[in-house]
Amino acid sequence: QYECIGCALCIDACDSIMDKMGYPRGLIRYTSENELEGGTTHWLRPRVIGYVTMLIVMIAVFSYNVASRIPLEMTVIRDRNQLFVETADGAIENIYKLHLVNMDGNPHTFTLTIDGIEGAELLGRSRYDLEGGEVQTISLRVRARPETLTAPSTEMTFTAVAEDMPSLRAVAESRFMRPL
Repeated sequence: QYECIGCALCIDACDSIMDKMGYPRGLIRYTSENELEGGTTHWLRPRVIGYVTMLIVMIAVFSYNVASRIPLEMTVIRDRNQLFVETADGAIENIYKLHLVNMDGNPHTFTLTIDGIEGAELLGRSRYDLEGGEVQTISLRVRARPETLTAPSTEMTFTAVAEDMPSLRAVAESRFMRPL
């Protein structure tokens, strides 16, 4: 019957009526044709074994994902509006948007550093406080002297490290652009 939602209330209602009437219970029940004919039903069938195997595999994959989860995520995106800015003193600046996600349950203070370009400096703040589960989007400026840049595009890395737990770190790569 298409109206049935599988709640099994009809089974309970039928059993209580059968008890009142003095008839045996089980007129409506979950069973197989084999069991109705007096045979026994084996619960260990290929389909049940398949379901149990799939459940064990899914639990193992879920456990692995939880155990290997990195509690800090960082992505760096270059500003697409302006490749670089030449300052009055001849330095080159690039602007980046950094997304920092603290997936740890505890608050941490993270220190940002840059590597890959000799003498490059991170302008503005380099320390950020994030609560557990917090996401911060940060605009950053990086300044470098043109004589330290050997190519129009130089690879650099941003590193965020928790001050209270140095093992909690994230590294993201980006490029520093200069005029040709």
